Amino acid sequence: MKRKQAQKINFTKRALEALPVPRDGRLTVFDTQTLGLGFTVFASGVKTFFHRRFANGRAERTTLGSFEDLSIPQARGQAANANAKVAQWKLNGFQGPSPFAKTARTGATFGELLEAYIKGQVSQANDPADAERNLRWMAKKYFGAWTARRIDSITIEDALAVRNKLGEKHKYQANRLVEMVKAVFSWSAGSKDGKVNFWPVDNPARNVELYDEEKRERFLQPHELVAFNDELKKESHRDLRDFLTLALATGARKSNVLAMRWADISFERANWNITVTKSGKPYDVSLTPAALQVLRRRREETPDGGAFVFPSHGKSGHVIELKKQWDKFRKRAGIPDVRVHDLRRTKGSYMAISGVSLQQIGAVLGHRSLGSTEIYARLHQESLREAVETGDAAMLRMTKQARKRMKLAARKQKLLPLKASRA
Repeated sequence: MKRKQAQKINFTKRALEALPVPRDGRLTVFDTQTLGLGFTVFASGVKTFFHRRFANGRAERTTLGSFEDLSIPQARGQAANANAKVAQWKLNGFQGPSPFAKTARTGATFGELLEAYIKGQVSQANDPADAERNLRWMAKKYFGAWTARRIDSITIEDALAVRNKLGEKHKYQANRLVEMVKAVFSWSAGSKDGKVNFWPVDNPARNVELYDEEKRERFLQPHELVAFNDELKKESHRDLRDFLTLALATGARKSNVLAMRWADISFERANWNITVTKSGKPYDVSLTPAALQVLRRRREETPDGGAFVFPSHGKSGHVIELKKQWDKFRKRAGIPDVRVHDLRRTKGSYMAISGVSLQQIGAVLGHRSLGSTEIYARLHQESLREAVETGDAAMLRMTKQARKRMKLAARKQKLLPLKASRA
């Protein structure tokens, strides 16, 4: 199969700025003026110059610098210098060290590592599209300054700077960023079948400590549920209203509810099979009358052939986020600190309060181990204590009643001989 040739253009600032940002992967073009000089636009929006030449039967690629840090004349100068070294090496019969030896060893950038990680690791996630979307969002928001940097230049100080910028005020997000860096670099230096995944580089986040996190136990209190339900009845945004109803009724994660497929729903059995889960193990959700009412209405309103309960024209085919509408809703309801995930916790909490076993709560919420259900243990214990106290009260009440009956019976037994003698 003939390989498609990359487009060649005359590199000018206007021409390079006009290149479109690809929705995924990368866009590559080559300069018509300087042999081997290329330019890449990543899906994250980062743009870099590179040099690529075939030498001694191998394609050698070297990153030169970012579009922001390197001018076109500078990039052409570096590429021309590399071409001269390749020409001399060829004249020498490819004897001696390769002119690419040093740069090839240190040339990979963080942006290139991310693309390789997405292709080699993220593509194997339970929900690859969602995982890639989250990773690209984090990379663009927090690691934009790293994208064109060589990966061997990124140190623990850089990882600490990212963590400390968010600080303890946003320690949960700070920890997730550290874990992301650690995972990406760990994968890079890892190997499979004796072949390194991407590059044998030190992990800058290996010894970065995470902030202590308190397990969030927030769930809607009874008076907050009243406000929530009252506001839900007035909500005009159809998708938000139905999403919140289903999220609270099923206790499922936000990503699962928004990606709900008609093919996974059985109206006959009032069941929803969640196939893509955090644990990797599918599980079933029993649909309540409130959930079924929403789904039946949406089924009638969905055009034939629609795959998703919450369809969208985006790449995923379904709604991804309702953040703006949700923020307005919770402020109007007087619960501004409540998160979407707290609705899932609300479902589990009231089950625990009602005395449902932790095993059953875990099954309903799709937890793979009881460790994930630990946050409900206290509520469950309180429910058990109330049950014990209720049982003790009943036992005491019934004991008193029995004692009273026994006294009456004893009295009757004593009165019988007396009545008999009088007769």
